[in-house]
Amino acid sequence: MIRLRFLVVLLILPLAGRSQTPDDSDVRVKLFPAGLQFTPLKANSQESRVGIMKFLNAGELVLDVGNTSDLFLISLPRAGLNVAMGVDFFGKGFVTGSQGLRLQVDALDGFLGGHLSFSKSLSDSRLLGRLRILHQSAHLVDGNYNVSQGSWIDNRGPIPFTRDFGELTVGHLLPYPSGGLRYYAGVAYAVLVRPDDLGRLSYLGGAEVTLESLLGPFMDQPSQL
Repeated sequence: MIRLRFLVVLLILPLAGRSQTPDDSDVRVKLFPAGLQFTPLKANSQESRVGIMKFLNAGELVLDVGNTSDLFLISLPRAGLNVAMGVDFFGKGFVTGSQGLRLQVDALDGFLGGHLSFSKSLSDSRLLGRLRILHQSAHLVDGNYNVSQGSWIDNRGPIPFTRDFGELTVGHLLPYPSGGLRYYAGVAYAVLVRPDDLGRLSYLGGAEVTLESLLGPFMDQPSQL
C-alpha cells in the first residue's frame, strides 16, 4: 500500500510541477492542496478529528487523534469540477482514568485508508461527494489484564475486531454570507468483518449548519461553529 501511494505521488509530480495558465490547459493539477474538497462530517463518529470529549455522567473520556489530507487535486475550471485524492488516518481512544497529564487508555479504535472526493460548482451552491476505503481495527490497551493473577479482569478476554469497508457519501452545500448549510446521505458496506456476526451494511444521513461570523477568526484563520 505504501509503495502504491509513493508511485502515485511520483506520477503526479511532473504534472504538478508544470506552470499552467487558464489559456493553455483546461485541466490543472495541484500537489498537496490547501484544505479539503469534502470536510469531515461533524456528526459522524468515524471521522478524523483532534480533541477530547468528556461524558457528563461518568469519569470516562473519548480521545480523538488523527488527520485527513488531500494529496493532490485535479481541477477543471470550465466545468466547475474539482477531484481530489487523499489519505485518512485516525484513532479513537476510550479513556477510563487520568492522573495529571497521564491518561489511562482502555481501548483504541484505529482507522487507516484513503478517499476520493469531488465538488461541482452550481450557480449558487455546490454538489459534494466522497468515497472512502477504510480499515478499522479495535485494540485493548491498559487496565484489562491482571498481571499478578494472570487473568483477564471480569473474565472478559479480547476478541478480534476488524472491518474493511467502503463508504460513499453525497451532499449538497448551500452557502450564505455568514455560514452554510450542508445536507448529505451515504451508504457503507464492509467486505471483511470479524467477528462474523457484525453487520456489513449501514447507512448515514444528516444536515449541518455552520456559523462563521459568530466566533471570528482564530490565529488568522476562519473559525466555524
